[in-house]
Amino acid sequence: MQLGLKEIDPEVAQQIEQFLTANGGAFLDPDIQWKGALPFRIQTELGPSNLRVKTRRKPLPHELKAHELASRRRDYRMNRIAMPVALAALALPFNAALEFYLVSSNSALAHFPVAIAVEAVAACTGVILSRFQRPKELAVNVDLCELQAVSPKLTLRPVERYYVDALIVLAQIQCDHESEVALRETLSQLNRLLVTYRDLEQRREGLLSLMGTHVESELDAQIKSTERLLALESDPHVRETLVHNLKMYHERSENAATMRQNLQRMQGQQEAVMQTMITAQSAVARLYLAPRVDDSSQVERTTSSVQAINQHTRAVEEAIEEVLTLGRPNI
Repeated sequence: MQLGLKEIDPEVAQQIEQFLTANGGAFLDPDIQWKGALPFRIQTELGPSNLRVKTRRKPLPHELKAHELASRRRDYRMNRIAMPVALAALALPFNAALEFYLVSSNSALAHFPVAIAVEAVAACTGVILSRFQRPKELAVNVDLCELQAVSPKLTLRPVERYYVDALIVLAQIQCDHESEVALRETLSQLNRLLVTYRDLEQRREGLLSLMGTHVESELDAQIKSTERLLALESDPHVRETLVHNLKMYHERSENAATMRQNLQRMQGQQEAVMQTMITAQSAVARLYLAPRVDDSSQVERTTSSVQAINQHTRAVEEAIEEVLTLGRPNI
């Protein structure tokens, strides 16, 4: 199943693209010994012994293939400019000889810009030849070996790690068109769940910052202290102030309790998203590892697995929707 960056979660896709388009294969471990490189690298650090020699390792097969694809993309970016220019330059001597022949033979073509036309043909030929070497764009296709090579280098939350693991399994599945459409719909739902998880995380952090000024234990202590003062106070004006303060403390205590409940609900829904990702990754892995009997059974097995994942995903989305619509409590 072919996957492109445009189908992957934007934040994850951005990291993948940054690694895969880095110069010199920087998306891989710097301690890998590529062809022509030294079997060791020198590493300097501050301190008394600031010079270290580190042995490089041989690249794994998927790392080597990913590096070759990155080199092809880099070479194509250079060749699509260099090749037309080179062919146009090689056409200059031919143009000079052609112009000399036309002028010496008093040909009518000598009065036309033949040289410009020849240069244009040479440049266009270079463009056409360079396009034959054009690799597939990352937006359309990220190869399995590239996903496997980049995956350990990505900075991911645990839920994003399960998401990337699911991507790697999806990239290995070979199925018919109907099953592929269903799997892409599952991927789309997982993308939405990932966005929802980040939204929950942002709202949770906002609630945590608010709860710093609404600690329930402190508010309870203030309520009890104010109630004791109110029981001992006889001055009407002071009592009025204490009653007002007590009312404010009670409102803040109720808000703090509401925020704590909302925080617990958000944490619960985040865990639900996490478990959904784990379930989806496991289901896709089982689908990939399951033996294939015939095309019809493969379609049926894929459809049933995808339906189970989608039902679970929709149930989580519906449960989260209520949490996301919670208004910000009054302070």
